[in-house]
Amino acid sequence: MIVAVPYGSTMGENVLSTQLLSPGDTLAGKYRIDRIIGQGGMGVVYEAFHIRLRQRVAIKMLLPEILVFPEFVSRFEREARAAATLESRNVAKVLDVDTSPQGLPYMVIEYLEGNDLGEELARRGRLPIEEAVALVMEACMPIAQAHAQGIIHRDLKPSNLFLAKKDGGQVLKLLDFGISKILTERDSKETSSLQGLGTPHYMSPEQVRRASDVDRRSDIWSLGIILYELLTGQEPFSGPPAAVIAAIVADPVPPPRTRRPDIPVALEQVIMHALEKDLRKRYADVRTLMTDLAPFAGEEHIVPMSVAYALPAPHTVPPHAKATPAAPPAPAAPPASVASLAPTFVLKPPRPRWVYAVIAAPALMVLIFGIAFRAGRANVADAAMPLPERPNVTAAPTLQALQPIETASVATVITAPIVTATPPQAATHVPVVRPTASTAATGTAQSTVTPVPSSTGKRVGPLTL
Repeated sequence: MIVAVPYGSTMGENVLSTQLLSPGDTLAGKYRIDRIIGQGGMGVVYEAFHIRLRQRVAIKMLLPEILVFPEFVSRFEREARAAATLESRNVAKVLDVDTSPQGLPYMVIEYLEGNDLGEELARRGRLPIEEAVALVMEACMPIAQAHAQGIIHRDLKPSNLFLAKKDGGQVLKLLDFGISKILTERDSKETSSLQGLGTPHYMSPEQVRRASDVDRRSDIWSLGIILYELLTGQEPFSGPPAAVIAAIVADPVPPPRTRRPDIPVALEQVIMHALEKDLRKRYADVRTLMTDLAPFAGEEHIVPMSVAYALPAPHTVPPHAKATPAAPPAPAAPPASVASLAPTFVLKPPRPRWVYAVIAAPALMVLIFGIAFRAGRANVADAAMPLPERPNVTAAPTLQALQPIETASVATVITAPIVTATPPQAATHVPVVRPTASTAATGTAQSTVTPVPSSTGKRVGPLTL
């Protein structure tokens, strides 16, 4: 990085004449400088030894020429403040912050042995699916706590995720809060001056457009890019920085299965959800992302989900459309304790009574309608059933008086009314027996059956039906 010093600035001359620390020097009477671990465009990192506590530490110090740029000094202070605020095993602990006798700001952090994810990826290539998912889930832990306190990292990338060796294993540590944005502070001028900072390959579309307006969903985009790279061995967009920035804004994200077909379809959907360019469709918080990633981490790599549920709630997302005055500082959420590592349940308020009335009214109407319907059907059935007809009682006409019978052997026929009960389809009369003239000659009683016409008009034999 080339730093331009303003022409004619005496401050620049004094700064450039300042010398950096060398191995063997002592800082603040208690830190012995052992060696230089690394040096970048803004600062240098030393390995040191705390003489009084007898432990190794790391000291990060700004370069002398950076002091002419107040925004970079503010960035350094912001990093120290943000890292000190977070009490997480996945964040490098800040032990001390001060200024050297030469006027150079520095911070003392815990010493870490290991390598970052960028070096791991370069050495091994793409990682196994379960291991890659577990590493990103572990990175979600400190990010979720930072978001709960209104801190947006804005520079997540593999080189800022350090695999530290500890107790025979390894733990992932989040580094470099240098360009983080603290939502609860009124420092919009400082953050806007740093909007060009960040690594293009991992910047979200909204960060490319205007870094001062980003919220926690920008970090979720960066986590999605990191997981994409760990699984496929390459970023979604590659090329010169200008081309990458243009692709981030305009081009669709290539599905990771096109570069690694063995990635589960459901996991690809989670990655693409984290890489949604429409903020309304992207994951709104890190805890939801962790929940969706958990099935793919495997039992030996899985982060206990009770820890994820115990994370503080995320900070409110600020409006995107227009810059608004910063909200008053919100109280910092307490760190998660061991006793709180259990899923939290939200008690819903009781429903008002009118809700139950609305629910019960249709059921009551259906019940009443059913009863009425059954009663109506019963009445119709009763009306359709024919009533039994009354018996048709007909008095047969009186037989005419019989002529005198000469012989005594012929019994006298006594006529009397005959009552007959006929069904509806039977004849409606009784035939009349009349004596004939031959009775006297033969000495026997003969009779004729005279049919009486019926209203039906049908005749069967001697009877009319």
